[in-house]
Amino acid sequence: MTLDLKGERARRLAWLAIGIYIAALGVASVLRTQGDFNIYYRAGHRVLAGIAVYRFDEKDHFLYAPIFAICFAPFAALPLKAAQFAWY
Repeated sequence: MTLDLKGERARRLAWLAIGIYIAALGVASVLRTQGDFNIYYRAGHRVLAGIAVYRFDEKDHFLYAPIFAICFAPFAALPLKAAQFAWY
């Protein structure tokens, strides 16, 4: 019986550690600059605004199929940091 309780406690601690680790990774993803994410985010904004997604006068321009910009539009509706966390 005591071994069973120790095993259950160890399992709970392991899940708690995993949860803390994943939460820390989420916070780290929000705090750092994500270059590709910013390109997708800008393309999502353009979809929401109804303007051209492809602008080749920019240094970092969107290179992917239009469906990716459309799929990213819901993230562009969020503030940048919230979108980064949701994307993570």
